[in-house]
Amino acid sequence: MDFTDDEGKEIKELMSQVFPGHQEFLADSVTPSITGTIDNPVVSFMVVCNEEASKDFRENEDISVEVVGSIKDNKRDLGKDLILRFEFAFPVFSLQFFTAIEGENAKQQSDFARILMETDYFIIWLVDQDKNLLKVLQVDWNNESHMEILKNII
Repeated sequence: MDFTDDEGKEIKELMSQVFPGHQEFLADSVTPSITGTIDNPVVSFMVVCNEEASKDFRENEDISVEVVGSIKDNKRDLGKDLILRFEFAFPVFSLQFFTAIEGENAKQQSDFARILMETDYFIIWLVDQDKNLLKVLQVDWNNESHMEILKNII
């Protein structure tokens, strides 16, 4: 995405507010953030793309996104992990990214699951390895189809 200097500065400031410490996020990572208010939370995810994925996102406008949740046992026997799979479908291929909301901090995980039960969309920030913004996507989240999974970790 091309921005004026002022727009680029504003976007970097906004990214820093939504994703504190984002400059340290690793390539191929997906990091959640919750902003907004108690009555109107906004769930965002920053996807840090490797060089090849960054090129794909720059070159393609026609991208559909599906987010699918599942749960699995925590590796350290500390509850269940909520796994979110982000599938980005391009005209002739797809890319997948994953994030785990681990069961080690049951309170935080439960709070996050409750918010996921109430929201019907996410904001996905796609950035390259240098944390330059590639795209911002608003993605529908079918919370109804994930209720059973989310109830299992509350």
